Amino acid sequence: MNIEELKSTYKLYGYKINENHKDILICLYEEGRYFGADIIPLKQSKLIMLNAEKIRNEYSKSGYASKLKIYSTSIEAEIELYKSFFAYISSKKRNKKKYSDFAVKQRKINGGFVYKYINSPFTINGNISKNGITKSITEHLKNPKPQLVIIEASAGYGKTCTSFELLNNLLDSDSCEIPLMTELSRNRGANIFRYILLDEIDRQYPNLDSKIVKHEIQKGRIPLIIDGFDELLKKSNIVKSDKSDVFNEVETMLDTIGNLLKNSAKIILTTRKTAIFSGSEFKAWANKWNDKFDIYRYSIEVPRIKDWIGEQKLNSIREKNIPVEYIANPVLLTYLKNLKAFDFELLLEDPNSIVKTYFKSLMTREMERQDLKINPEKQYEIFKNTVKMLIDFDSSTEKQSFFKEIIYDQNKSIINDAIKLYSSNTDIEDLKDKLSNHAILDRKGIQENHIGFINDFVFGTFIGEIMSEEKTEKINKNWSSYMVELGVTAYKVQNKENKEKLWDKIEKLKGRFEQHSLFNFDITLRNALLRNYEESEFNSFSIFNIIFENEFKIRKSVFINCVFKKCVFKNYSFEDVTFFNCTFIECKSENDIKLEDMPNVKAINCKQENSEILVFYKSYDNKKSDLERIENNILLEIYNGQSKTNSLLKSINKDDKKIVNKAFSNLIDSNFIELNGLSIKLSTNKIPKIKQRIDAK
Repeated sequence: MNIEELKSTYKLYGYKINENHKDILICLYEEGRYFGADIIPLKQSKLIMLNAEKIRNEYSKSGYASKLKIYSTSIEAEIELYKSFFAYISSKKRNKKKYSDFAVKQRKINGGFVYKYINSPFTINGNISKNGITKSITEHLKNPKPQLVIIEASAGYGKTCTSFELLNNLLDSDSCEIPLMTELSRNRGANIFRYILLDEIDRQYPNLDSKIVKHEIQKGRIPLIIDGFDELLKKSNIVKSDKSDVFNEVETMLDTIGNLLKNSAKIILTTRKTAIFSGSEFKAWANKWNDKFDIYRYSIEVPRIKDWIGEQKLNSIREKNIPVEYIANPVLLTYLKNLKAFDFELLLEDPNSIVKTYFKSLMTREMERQDLKINPEKQYEIFKNTVKMLIDFDSSTEKQSFFKEIIYDQNKSIINDAIKLYSSNTDIEDLKDKLSNHAILDRKGIQENHIGFINDFVFGTFIGEIMSEEKTEKINKNWSSYMVELGVTAYKVQNKENKEKLWDKIEKLKGRFEQHSLFNFDITLRNALLRNYEESEFNSFSIFNIIFENEFKIRKSVFINCVFKKCVFKNYSFEDVTFFNCTFIECKSENDIKLEDMPNVKAINCKQENSEILVFYKSYDNKKSDLERIENNILLEIYNGQSKTNSLLKSINKDDKKIVNKAFSNLIDSNFIELNGLSIKLSTNKIPKIKQRIDAK
């Protein structure tokens, strides 16, 4: 046993060390009203054990809570102190209740049915994975090296559900961990991230020195789950602005996290899909830490409808020729999953009303659950008016007391009329309480003293409708891009007419947005390519049913980690475009043209399923030495510090495209190089062989 480590651990936890007895360590805790003494024999001879027991009795008589502690290693002592001071059992129970409370909230909005987490497809660092996402993350967290896990998803596509599921999995595991989960919210009172995080740590463990908590976080015994990292950003990366200025705000937050990522620390962030974590600025931030921790980016994709509603209901949808994009949202799929067969078939008769029917069912249930004497249409109007005020504040949450005042202030006539339907025992305050406890609202924030909408889909649906009706001038002047994005994402499951109405409004504001945002708006709301794109980067898009025609072209651009499903590629719609880590599912091309046959188009490490639009160079006609030369050139460029794939391609662009693609494929398949978005690096375990190849050039 390492005696010095043992002493150091006890000192960290506030003990004083008495070393007056040979071969026996006496650790005294004298804080407040509690006096404790741990008597630790350093050897286990009969005489030493008798002396230790004698010392323990002496301290007991002096009023100490004294215990004889026998350890084989200093790690045993460290774990026991950790479990004792962090109230291991009760802390686990508290977190279990947090998960149970979340499940109850979800039950409120899915028709009263038991909440069950359903996996959606996802990628890890751009690579498709077929395991469950929480299982995959849990495996990464077992690595002793510090881990930063980033979970990205579009608004309303399961970030919070995934973080709670991960919390529950960690609590059920046999590992000695107490996860600490904090939910961040976008509100006007949000302070500096560093202080928010420290405040949450202090709130969870008010009686412990922050040094102890930090120590156990870095030991990996307290994994941090930070849900809604992007909620604190005042600027959105989809607004046309100086990217470095936008990242400066993010960098200070990331530095707080980076400074915690030591020893075996584990930190999990959830965030909306954004270019923040795929751009060169983030790569530069990661590089400055010199590989001191691993980074894994998980991206939750559009859900597989069959996984949610089953084969029978999916067949009914197909028979009605209903576009699946009308329902491809986890919130709606949960609702449809729980509908009885008759009600489901009835709803399919008018698929344009699916979203309206969902909201109506929620509000009808509230009339029964809370004896709320306001019809569903008026309830919808109340919350729509409330959202208008939140948009003006650029806030998704407000303090409970203020939220209630917003509800009343924005809906006085409706609420005053509703009061007349109650007996004299119900007053305005009672009705405000009922509305602030509505199923579509939820307590938010670190201390749950704020209220917001239950999820981004509900909130975004109101935003999209308001935006469709609002004057362009007001949107341009007062609306943040955060609100615009929430509205667009939620409207993905609206009918064609509603989506086009929202697109028309956004099109008048197109000067505010960068090209990758306009691309998102076009494919989400119009299912078409509606303009030319040049020198753009499209990262982690799910692109469904788009016909890429020659009328509009994409030039000098890159697609990274994108999924193309049921898309049609016509003529030469791409020029000087590179596809990295992209997947093509059930895609077609005009006249059997291949992507790589288009002018200067490359597909690096891409895959296709039920498609024939990629060229796979399984055989190679030229000399084998030419291929090896290109492979070695690629390895040398990376070894000399070239980490940007685009720059690397330009440096070898004079070579035949067929050779370059084959060389890249060989190096990736042989695990010599690793692609992560636009970044490329050498595989660490292959460095000796790589050096041999470079030296032999």
